[in-house]
Amino acid sequence: MHTLMTNLLNPKLHRLQGIVKEHRPEIGSFVKIYEDIHQNPELSCFESRTASVVAECLEKMGLKVATGVGGNGVIGVLKNGPGKTILLRAELDALPIEEKTGLPYASKARMKDEVGREQPVMHACGHDVHIASLLASLRLLRSAAGEWSGTILAIFQPNEETPGGAKAMVDDGLYDLCPRPDIMLAQHVGMSKAGLVAVRTGPVLPASDYIYIRIDSDGIGPNPPECPEPVSLSSYLITRFQRILSTEIDRSEFATLVCRDFHAGESGALYTNRVSMRLETKTVKSSVRDQIFDAVKAITQAECTVFHGRMKPSLEMESRAPVTLNDTLLAETLQEAFGFHFGERFWIPPMDTPVEDFSILGGSTPVPFVYWKLGCTEPAKWDEAARKGGSILEHLPTNHSPEFAPAAMLTISTGMEAMALAALVFLE
Repeated sequence: MHTLMTNLLNPKLHRLQGIVKEHRPEIGSFVKIYEDIHQNPELSCFESRTASVVAECLEKMGLKVATGVGGNGVIGVLKNGPGKTILLRAELDALPIEEKTGLPYASKARMKDEVGREQPVMHACGHDVHIASLLASLRLLRSAAGEWSGTILAIFQPNEETPGGAKAMVDDGLYDLCPRPDIMLAQHVGMSKAGLVAVRTGPVLPASDYIYIRIDSDGIGPNPPECPEPVSLSSYLITRFQRILSTEIDRSEFATLVCRDFHAGESGALYTNRVSMRLETKTVKSSVRDQIFDAVKAITQAECTVFHGRMKPSLEMESRAPVTLNDTLLAETLQEAFGFHFGERFWIPPMDTPVEDFSILGGSTPVPFVYWKLGCTEPAKWDEAARKGGSILEHLPTNHSPEFAPAAMLTISTGMEAMALAALVFLE
């Protein structure tokens, strides 16, 4: 009640809400952009058409535009007097998934990936929604230029799904082309009702690290005494690794460990003397990550010693994405602003489990940021699923599902308001 009364008496929040309402653009044109991008998705590192659509929209709005940054990355700069520089991020890439939504603008696209395999392509993670929402928010901010002072830096990032696009943009001279931001903002659709907005303080998404394991047998031939067979040992190790989380990691700590790849042998070969595995571990604390890697290494080496040096293991760990950790003060500021503007449509979510490279956009000097969640499920479908009982996620397609179909109009409209309002909160 105290926070509610504070919000009601806060003249800044009243003023910003009025700016958003007065300058919000007609959303239909941005839904059309969304449908076009959804129908013509492109895989990570191949987002050239999507980048061209975005760049053309930015140029029409009068932003200073740079393209081809870190691959197909696009930058739009809206300078509007002195003040803070606020970075707003959306992603360009889609996924190698065959769409099964039945939408009139469903993707039928196919294209070759980085290793030359032909793949179906679908925007199954909502990046098309993020693009349309950010473009709409830029139109709003451009219209309301008389109400704020500072610089808006719009980043349309390639290759988020792998990930790697954020680092590629920074390494390609992102901040030689535009000013370094004071604050970074991003949003992502997820499993809740369309029209809802959710912000939390602290960790939003975990870090992800890959553990690569290779086990070589020094023998030649199909006879086990001469050639110790590494497949059975490696298969056992996968099940053994699962006990690490239950026996060696404090249960109060977030941690996951799964096998993502397992490769052994070649077609037609009579024997196998090498196995390669790729594990993925997700953690919030680097100390827990290191503890997991040390345990995996110790178990692997111990099991291989049984073969008296004839099984030779090698292990290495590689970072996939850092933890996404919201700045507490900035997140609390947005909680207050979103709570006032969206009312009962605002909520505070638990930590989620996907991973992101968004924080890397700050470059060598960390930049404080807020990353929040947009609901995207058609409200009527959500309510129907809730009536069925059990976990609501059993009845609805989630991100990365071939049936994932956000409620476009409501989600884009909400994302536009959220992103524009967030930028205005931190601008002068």
